[in-house]
Amino acid sequence: MSNRIGNNNLTPEFVTSYEAGINLGFFKNRLSIDATYFDSRSRNQIFNVAISNSTGYDTRTTNVGELRNQGVELVLNATPIRMGGFKWDATLNYTLIRNKVISIAPGITSSNVGSSATNLVGSGANAFTGIIPSIYEGYPYGVVVGTANARVQSSDPNGLYYDPTGQYAGQYVINGTSGQFAPGIANSVISNPQPNYTAGLNNTFSYKGLALSVLVDTRQGGQLYSFSVTDARANGTLYVTGIDRDQPRILPGVIQNADGTFRPNNIQLSSQVYWNTALGGLASEAAVFDATVYRLREVALNYTLPKGLLSKTPFGSISVGVSGRNLFFYAPNFPADPEINTQGAGNIQGLDLNGPPNTRNFGGNIRLTF
Repeated sequence: MSNRIGNNNLTPEFVTSYEAGINLGFFKNRLSIDATYFDSRSRNQIFNVAISNSTGYDTRTTNVGELRNQGVELVLNATPIRMGGFKWDATLNYTLIRNKVISIAPGITSSNVGSSATNLVGSGANAFTGIIPSIYEGYPYGVVVGTANARVQSSDPNGLYYDPTGQYAGQYVINGTSGQFAPGIANSVISNPQPNYTAGLNNTFSYKGLALSVLVDTRQGGQLYSFSVTDARANGTLYVTGIDRDQPRILPGVIQNADGTFRPNNIQLSSQVYWNTALGGLASEAAVFDATVYRLREVALNYTLPKGLLSKTPFGSISVGVSGRNLFFYAPNFPADPEINTQGAGNIQGLDLNGPPNTRNFGGNIRLTF
């Protein structure tokens, strides 16, 4: 029996969008530029809203919310070299998207998202280990809500950790007794999976019937919430935990003095306490990592047989090729592949819940035309 009630007044979602673009070609189209700007607003989105259990149901489907997406897409095509039988073609693409939750519903500022967690909720929502992929008013779609580390404030005189001089503004607050982080702030946005921008460069080098294609790309910014790395760090199996493991460590941050001023933290912790306990639990900022990555996405080599060799055959063309995908990546701020997403291709992004890593693929192909 369903615990959701329908709505006879449900209306379609509406999207209002604007788009402007330009296409320029130079040097007989050996260089071309495509640029597009777009701005769209989605209104009356369909959600399941929590209602009183006395009705016999838990949720009701209704129209709520407004989401704005705007961004820029650029594509640059060029043929830097064309001489004899050799040709070099290059395509550079760049995408920048900014989205923002404008509103959800009267009195509602956050909503958890996901196939099993789509009810509109207030500030006291609970989810798996305290991690809530959410739409949060004023933030991008899909931010993760959890426990944020306490920081020194410089603009709130009523704040618990307030520094009017601003000298230590933004720094973590450390417990002056234990040397660990001060109690965190629950129900805070701790992770944003949306990247600053993505870009890719595809180069194709061809000589007569031989063609080599090399695709590299990058994702800049965005954040990944990783159970895998947090678990490995806590149990000492992550590489970094083995470096100078007999040496003490100090958490970055400041300690509040009795008179309300601050001093840099100087309390030493054993390596075991630092990695296993001090950095925080799974539902904290300690599990959030920068998802910047540079990747050799794909390399493909193909050879097309000369047509002269096929004149006495029924084939119009024959080509053979080999390729490799996800051959190499470099993630400067994450010890694994930040492209992993346990939730697959759904509407939840930026979660690594001890899921399997991405695979490196190799393949071959033979193409025949008649």
